[in-house]
Amino acid sequence: MFPPEVIDPSEFGPLDHRIDIYHCGLFFLQLAYSSELRFTQEEITAGKPRQMALELPPPLNFALEKTLRRHASKRTERAKELWRDLNSPESPAAVAPEQPAAPVALEPVAERPGADPTFPILTGPPASETEPG
Repeated sequence: MFPPEVIDPSEFGPLDHRIDIYHCGLFFLQLAYSSELRFTQEEITAGKPRQMALELPPPLNFALEKTLRRHASKRTERAKELWRDLNSPESPAAVAPEQPAAPVALEPVAERPGADPTFPILTGPPASETEPG
């Protein structure tokens, strides 16, 4: 999958090291969703990967949405910045000035039925606990 700047450099920015940052974001997004994700060029230029990243629990949502921004100039600049964002206790965007973010209970993916045990990552609560019902 190509990042937006490969599809349209005049709109999304120059081809540089941030292409690698974008691909890291796509890789981590697939790990977080425990599935292989495919996007069309239209979905990429419309920002669908970033929208999916925003649905993840903190700090993944904050870290990955920054790596998957369409415009290269607004994307995470360096791998060290991505590492820092992934290890932050909470995202600045997810916390209102007066209220701290609610803690998210995490469980290993391998403990979920049907999950791929070769990807020992953490995600939010199972869908059965978050859906009304």
